[in-house]
Amino acid sequence: MKNLIILSISIILSLTSYSQGDDCSSATILGTLPTPAGCAGSNDGEGTDVVNALTNIGAIAENPYSTIVDCNGGTADMASPAADVWVTFIASAQVLDIGITGGLNGVNIGLYQGAVCGSLTPVHCDISSSGTLIQPIMRWSQGNNIIFK
Repeated sequence: MKNLIILSISIILSLTSYSQGDDCSSATILGTLPTPAGCAGSNDGEGTDVVNALTNIGAIAENPYSTIVDCNGGTADMASPAADVWVTFIASAQVLDIGITGGLNGVNIGLYQGAVCGSLTPVHCDISSSGTLIQPIMRWSQGNNIIFK
């Protein structure tokens, strides 16, 4: 039986400061996320949460705007253009739990793989009509550079 290692990351969008990571080239760098423990024991292979307070206040849509289509099982496309915030990290597990909460009317996330902003490969997108999105994502190998907005 294959054991999955789960990594949790929470991004909390705050409405109290300026926008960080307004475009891909100025993405907020989280570095390599903490390596999760093995699947034995009470933690069930979950990693340590990485919590960041970010805001999209002052953010403007980049030009040209990048978007991913056919989110939520092909039923919706990411909002385009949008005032977004970019974050980059190195995956330390095959599964990522993303939690976004804040005073937003809706949440759109797009995850890309790659290290160069002009040539990223879209790997996942998700949309929530509320200000909260909690989503497990299983799309990559450990050590891959992931950028999301």
